[in-house]
Amino acid sequence: MAYSVVLCDDNKNIRAFLRFVLSEQHNIDFVAEGENGSDAVRLCRELSPALLLIDIEMATKTDGIDAIEEIRTFNSEIKIIVITVYDNDDFVIDAFARGADNFLLKDQTPDEILAIIDSTINGQSNISQIVAQKLKNYIARNVHKKNTNETNYIESVRILSLLTNTELDILILLRQGLTRKEISDIKMVELGTIKTHITNLLKKFENNRSSDLIKYLENMGFFDFLDTIRR
Repeated sequence: MAYSVVLCDDNKNIRAFLRFVLSEQHNIDFVAEGENGSDAVRLCRELSPALLLIDIEMATKTDGIDAIEEIRTFNSEIKIIVITVYDNDDFVIDAFARGADNFLLKDQTPDEILAIIDSTINGQSNISQIVAQKLKNYIARNVHKKNTNETNYIESVRILSLLTNTELDILILLRQGLTRKEISDIKMVELGTIKTHITNLLKKFENNRSSDLIKYLENMGFFDFLDTIRR
């Protein structure tokens, strides 16, 4: 089954290149493209694509990042990959904090681009190795300022890379004390779907109870880490 893709970049040559790369794939349905953040927001509202590829700097220096934040107010399920020429830690951290799922550079090879897209759309990783490294760079610059144990920060990066967006949302809601039924109502899915996600989470962490998992993540600073990178 093909998944729908929207592309937004103000460089028509980049759009043409990515369109060519994606058009060669039988499992990708390229449905629309735009050239700024406003286009991205509008197309995501109208089409609800499975995946959005979006540049950071378009109409403004942070146009793409601002668009991601707005899109996340009405669509938490769409996968979002930032495409940029900037190999800049702070840009990537900001995009990720606003709701991006992954990141790729415009000079990456078609095979690398497709690998990142496939892993993101299949929920295999919340962040690519590039993003994980940039989080580590960010941590290295800020960990002493925040008086936080660096080992816990690095472990938090590792944990984050294991989680899908849905799993992360569920963990946050569980931490808030919500029941499985309340979470299913918020996510607008069947109760059984939430139970399956929680079972998968417990397996990932080799834990038997969700309350114990939340306590473990709380004690090792994972939720503090999330607050830090989302500021």
